[in-house]
Amino acid sequence: MKILDGVIPYPLDCEVRLGSVFASLLTVLKKDIPDEMLPCNNPDRTTGKPGDLCTNCGKCRMEKHGKCRMENSRKRAVYGDFANEYAFVSGQSLLQFDLPTGVFLSKIGMPLPDIFDDTVDFMLRYAGYQFSDVNLTDKARAHCQISASIDRGVPVLMQYKKNSLWLLVTGYGDNLELYGYDGARMAPHEKMDPPPDSYQNDLFCASNWHENARRVVILGEKCEPTATLADAIARNVRIMRPIFEKNYYQTAADYIRDGRHFKKVANLRGQAERISGFIGVPINGRSITAWFSETLADSGNPKVKECFSALAHLCSEMHDICWVAWHAVGTYKRRPGRYIRLLADPVYRDMLASVVEQVGKKDREIYECLVNFLGAQEASQ
Repeated sequence: MKILDGVIPYPLDCEVRLGSVFASLLTVLKKDIPDEMLPCNNPDRTTGKPGDLCTNCGKCRMEKHGKCRMENSRKRAVYGDFANEYAFVSGQSLLQFDLPTGVFLSKIGMPLPDIFDDTVDFMLRYAGYQFSDVNLTDKARAHCQISASIDRGVPVLMQYKKNSLWLLVTGYGDNLELYGYDGARMAPHEKMDPPPDSYQNDLFCASNWHENARRVVILGEKCEPTATLADAIARNVRIMRPIFEKNYYQTAADYIRDGRHFKKVANLRGQAERISGFIGVPINGRSITAWFSETLADSGNPKVKECFSALAHLCSEMHDICWVAWHAVGTYKRRPGRYIRLLADPVYRDMLASVVEQVGKKDREIYECLVNFLGAQEASQ
């Protein structure tokens, strides 16, 4: 049995899971774990729930480290850089989904479950690493390949079939089981499905991984990156384009205004959760894009600086508008029942729909900012 030490699962709030997994992997590969990610030994208590991980260091328990988050907000940005960058590069930070159907924008010209099948391939080309897929025909052989990577200190990327969830495998056992991070502590809605055998010190322990794994990727040597920032922006443009081609925001506003969906009081809670989910996706994603953009806003390249300075402002503004709509359906309210019942009121829903339309306009500005950057790049070549 062997489990790698010093692996940090992060970021710990507003995360896009694939970016978090990738950032954890790169932190291990670079062998450069910042001090702020190590236990902070702050004895003060907090309002965080017992068992929650400290949002500064990523390892300590919230009940022991009350001042950690506030005093280290600047440091948090440092260790969040990897995660924010690769959430953007993956395309997941600019996603949206269709409110009436609840389907994410995962089908962009091809029936693929995780935006594109080449998402991780692209991220590895952008990061500059050779990689190979594990042959999953035989469990023992696959386990041998995975354990060999762990033995040389390199965690392994694994994707599950059922919900396309990406995991970080950081250990193995003598009975063909695997250990790693699935985000259950940080994102309970993104647990492994089917669940692992158990959790041990925040690590899943799974013996059923072989029948449930869709893909397992092992990293090789560092190499020259073959994908650029412009390539990543082009991917994001492809991912965002259907939002406007299919009028997802206007469709959502029309759905909210349509009283037929809100006739039965018993259905209002479900509709509130549906609307909250629709609005919550860009709240998280656009804020991540804003954080990443801020790191490039001081770039020496004037085109990069112009684009990402604007993008940081636009994404922050959209995040704030989204919050107005999110609060309007009772999210994070102590008494959400009153807000949920208001969904039966057409005047209330019309105001909510109007906010959603404003969010859509802001998202189009974000999209056009990316398109203009690509146009400027092409014109200069």
